[in-house]
Amino acid sequence: MTLTNLEFGTLSRAADQVTPAAQASTNTLTVVAGSALDASVFGSLGYTMKNTGAQSINYEVWAGNASDFSDEVQIVSATTILAGAAASYSVSPPPFRYYRVKEKSTVNDLHGAMTLRGVAR
Repeated sequence: MTLTNLEFGTLSRAADQVTPAAQASTNTLTVVAGSALDASVFGSLGYTMKNTGAQSINYEVWAGNASDFSDEVQIVSATTILAGAAASYSVSPPPFRYYRVKEKSTVNDLHGAMTLRGVAR
């Protein structure tokens, strides 16, 4: 976990924030590299995802309490993001410690691309 200070006017609050590079979808469900967040000391968690590709993609949110995700469970089932559209997920308080996002092409061989921002605060 790398803490960042988020500024709200005169207030400052610690957060774990991720902004991984855009990732093209594949035909198999794949972890969005760099999407993992540690929500252990925070009261809320949120992701925003945007499909920057020309084809629709599906995303899922997974969570667990082991840092290697060996005990992960699916939190959000496959949800479609159309080309150029955005989606979000948030939870408060987060019941699990670790979260990450996975993506897959909605239709095989027709790929989109996801940009993602996540924050636990």
